Amino acid sequence: MPGYSNISRSLHKGFYRADIDGLRGIAVLLVVITHAFSRLLRGGFIGVDIFFVISGYLISGIIIQGLVREQFSFLDFYQKRARRIFPALIVILCLTLGIGWLILFKPEFQALGTHVTASTSFAENLLLWNEASYFDVSSEFKPTLHLWSLAIEEQFYLLWPLLLYFGHRMRIRPAWLIGIIGGISFMVSLYSSYSNPTTAYYSPLCRSWELMLGASLAAYEKSRRNTEAESRHLLSLIGLAMILVALFSIGPKSPFPGTWALLPTLGACAVIASGSESWVNSRLLSVRPLVWIGTISYSLYLLHWPLISFAHIIFGRISYRLGAACIILAVCLASMTVRFVEIPFRSDRRLTTVPALFAVMGIIFLSGFAISKTRISPRITWVDTPTKTEWSFLKGDDAKDKGTIGEYTLGRDRSNKVLFVGDSHVAQYASRIAQVIASHPTAPGAVMEVGGGCIPIRGVRTEDLRWNKCEDFIEQAYKVAETGPYETVVIGGAWNVDFFSDDFYVTEAEAKEPLSSKRGRIAALEQLGQDITTLQQSGKKVILLLDNPRSVDFVPGGHAIRLHLSPDSSSTGITAKVASEQLQLRNELVDWAKRQGARVVDPFAAVCSDDTCEVTTKAGQPLYRDMAHFNPDWTATNATFIDSVLYQEVLYIASKTPTAGERDQQR
Repeated sequence: MPGYSNISRSLHKGFYRADIDGLRGIAVLLVVITHAFSRLLRGGFIGVDIFFVISGYLISGIIIQGLVREQFSFLDFYQKRARRIFPALIVILCLTLGIGWLILFKPEFQALGTHVTASTSFAENLLLWNEASYFDVSSEFKPTLHLWSLAIEEQFYLLWPLLLYFGHRMRIRPAWLIGIIGGISFMVSLYSSYSNPTTAYYSPLCRSWELMLGASLAAYEKSRRNTEAESRHLLSLIGLAMILVALFSIGPKSPFPGTWALLPTLGACAVIASGSESWVNSRLLSVRPLVWIGTISYSLYLLHWPLISFAHIIFGRISYRLGAACIILAVCLASMTVRFVEIPFRSDRRLTTVPALFAVMGIIFLSGFAISKTRISPRITWVDTPTKTEWSFLKGDDAKDKGTIGEYTLGRDRSNKVLFVGDSHVAQYASRIAQVIASHPTAPGAVMEVGGGCIPIRGVRTEDLRWNKCEDFIEQAYKVAETGPYETVVIGGAWNVDFFSDDFYVTEAEAKEPLSSKRGRIAALEQLGQDITTLQQSGKKVILLLDNPRSVDFVPGGHAIRLHLSPDSSSTGITAKVASEQLQLRNELVDWAKRQGARVVDPFAAVCSDDTCEVTTKAGQPLYRDMAHFNPDWTATNATFIDSVLYQEVLYIASKTPTAGERDQQR
């Protein structure tokens, strides 16, 4: 372990402090534990913000010190950055591509190529920023997702030395640059964290202020040295307390970074500013195991997420045991990477080393680009996985709103139309509805008032900023249903998600009642019943569309069969169990709908027998595109249960959970 501290000391020279490596150790452990055990620790992503402060402090210190001494060299600075960053990154990207080639399907491997291309050009944050949307692939299935933070740091390394250099030549004090850039960045971050959380999270402008906080410590390094010992002890304790408060107060739904990020970043600043002799820094952060974790933190950060991501891809879910195994393996591999990759390249001063590293990065870039253009194929090429979403059939010329929320018309030329109100679990039938309308001239058209994540129940609210437009949209959708020229109104939603979630709630007697609670569910269904009654009184025929089953085992290719697939293997189709709670909810909704006098369409009966549901067809076609949505290609030809809505007769009228024999009769 001491050898690693010596390496860090030689790397940072006069700036090396063991306690900062200890702070690095805490930061990386928070991130790794949160990624492996998200249900156990939800706020550990603040470790990335601590990293930003540390980087801003160390890098700014090196640059400012070099400029003051008139010894700063751009060539030397960027060569050191390349020797520090490139070697381990090359290893991880090659490892990721290798595993991806082995287990990923064609669309997944193609997407991985795109992300590797972005990662080698340090633009992963920009790609994720551009990709982020309601129907984006879940983060667990992006093995290079964590490299967004490295991209922001590299963008900082590219521009910050130039700004400091020209500021020095123009006799502009670093504090002025830090204050202006940091102030603008924080204001943009604060605004974006509420108005556009994705921008706030991935934009370098919204993250620069965190790096500037660290830079401010370097700018005022000398003035902090005369602080009394007692003040330093208190400052270190306050800093540690702020980090702990942030850890347990901030969650994935908190507006972030914004004001919430002040807790961990100012806490990290306080810890660094207190100096290596303060109580927290000398007694806690300088202990050898924590310092050792800090010295391998870069490789550990690079390695841990691909391992966890591929575990998600292969096994569908991460158990505590599997999560622990991923962490242990990541620590072992990180230690080896530091010993056999990082250390040799840091000390290598040959003139050819850096050009060679750039050449290898270029090769990886070109490989990723070729993969993204399907010029290089994965091992598994004979399995087709869904590449479309339900919105592919809706976001056309007829859409009034190009986002997921809006009014969409299918069969605009038809005089009679059926109105659908709901969320993506209604929109997912667009492919089937479009096909029926196109192939049957007498079928009515369809108008879909749908929005991703929008529960079709008035008065249901959420504090999740992703769905902040849903309440007003659903209110407007019901007005369209009440006053529009529609004889039939279909109401459907992700009931198997919404009624088990704490994210959505109704207000009862000024108290928030989540839909997952008995009181919340009863109140929500009472409101839905009132809306249905209002529609019926205005002469509308109301149909309640039940939800399809939902399970993490439905994820296409998310099964542990990837390593054993062969083009010659025969398949009888894959099945999986669904939770009994979904069956109970389904029966409850059926009974409730009967009391309301609403007709029912039940997707469950078409794909399940008792608690066992189809995941793929016998030919191997996935029924789902993710854990909760049907595959649009399967839906287009197989979701015949939705046809009854267009023909004004319900073929699948649900009773109780069908037995296997009853389901065979239905078929």
